[in-house]
Amino acid sequence: MKAEGAKGAPILLIVFFAAFVCIVPHAYGLDGCTTARDANPSLELVDTVILDKNPEGIAVNEETNLVYVGVDGGVLVMDGETNEVVTEVSLDLRVLVLAVNPQTNRIYAGGDSVVKVIDGATNSVVGEISESISSNEMAVNPVTNRIYIADESWTQGWPDYVEVYDGRTLELVTSVEIPGSRGPFYVQSVGVAVNPNTNRIYATWTYNDNVYVIDGNTHEIIQNVEPSSYSTKIMVNPTTNCIYVGDVVLDGETLEEVVSEYQGYSLGAINPTGNLLYTTSLDDLHVLDGNTHETGPSLELDDIIEDLAVNPKTGKIYATHWSAKKISVVQGPLSLRPANFVISGLTIEPERIDVGKTFTVTVGVSNTGDLTGTHNVELEFAGEVVRNRTATLSGGGSTRITFELLSFEIPEEPGTYTVKVNGQTGTVTVQSPALTIEGYAIIVVMVVGVAVVVVVVFLVLRRRATRRPPTYPFPSY
Repeated sequence: MKAEGAKGAPILLIVFFAAFVCIVPHAYGLDGCTTARDANPSLELVDTVILDKNPEGIAVNEETNLVYVGVDGGVLVMDGETNEVVTEVSLDLRVLVLAVNPQTNRIYAGGDSVVKVIDGATNSVVGEISESISSNEMAVNPVTNRIYIADESWTQGWPDYVEVYDGRTLELVTSVEIPGSRGPFYVQSVGVAVNPNTNRIYATWTYNDNVYVIDGNTHEIIQNVEPSSYSTKIMVNPTTNCIYVGDVVLDGETLEEVVSEYQGYSLGAINPTGNLLYTTSLDDLHVLDGNTHETGPSLELDDIIEDLAVNPKTGKIYATHWSAKKISVVQGPLSLRPANFVISGLTIEPERIDVGKTFTVTVGVSNTGDLTGTHNVELEFAGEVVRNRTATLSGGGSTRITFELLSFEIPEEPGTYTVKVNGQTGTVTVQSPALTIEGYAIIVVMVVGVAVVVVVVFLVLRRRATRRPPTYPFPSY
């Protein structure tokens, strides 16, 4: 049996360490144990759709509020209002990638070197694109009704392309060859994305980690760049004309890097209407502001997120979980409020102190916005700023900050002094030390001692004054 003392020793050490970390920094305005409370005011898991197949890809038609899920053997069609699977479009392929043209209500399901075209009104196959292409990446321009398919060659010496198809006739318009792709390389991956507002197409190529810009009118490559971070997957925010590849954000016009990193491992979806970005990190879902790339609300789901889609009109986010065979339906915001900090609840403890004593000032700090932000909390005492603290809170987060003023910082002159923290005001009274029982006892003893001494001296002097002088006989002669 272990001794109780040995069993309790680690607990005492932990308690001591926690006390040291939390209490000591307060005296010098350090962060200590001041942390933000995680809050998700704008993200809520509203439904979980269980499937009998592994979801491979997902896309949304915001005009019809239908969700399309690629699986082995076809496409599942979900009602965006009820979150129920209403039908399955059977296909003789494993659907790995989906694209939707909401203007024509056409769904493009790609996989196994073929793209099937589905009529969204009837859920029937109305055509296909099959020219031995590798169709793991695909994008649609709803304005020009053009389809862009990444064609990766499996034969050394054959080039990689971005194939351009007419969305109405499904005929090949042209093939844009990736420069340098005819070399003796192993299979390289090509990614593709489109900005319908500028009619620019963006392609990635793994051999040189470059991003290529294609003019949608002439189908010519007009620019390329090697970003500091790379991924085959590339996305465009048509609202800001920002390009997302790897961990960086590029200006769609100049290809200059405007952001070096942002919250989440990868960008999964974009809401151009609300200018929102949706990123993932394993099982975490993050919402970011499309302008500032500041983090808004986050939500932890039960399983690793493979793919994302969003309906910009309803704010619903659909996250696929391949291994769990399910889809998480999350209600998200239609827009994000900027960080807004509120200081409240100033307390002073104690409010009356003796000269040479200390006191603490505590305030509540809350972020009533949706985005993460940082705010400077400033303590002013007796007309001077004596402390500063920085509070970083996620949207909806709150915390309490405590300042402790040390004895040498407090005036020795008694009086009432004003305390201010970002507009919150209070007072503390400094007073001369009051006598304690011990102090009174000492005074009484001193008074009694002095009185005794005075009485003794008085009696001695009186006795001397009343004593007769001695008489001495005179000698006779």
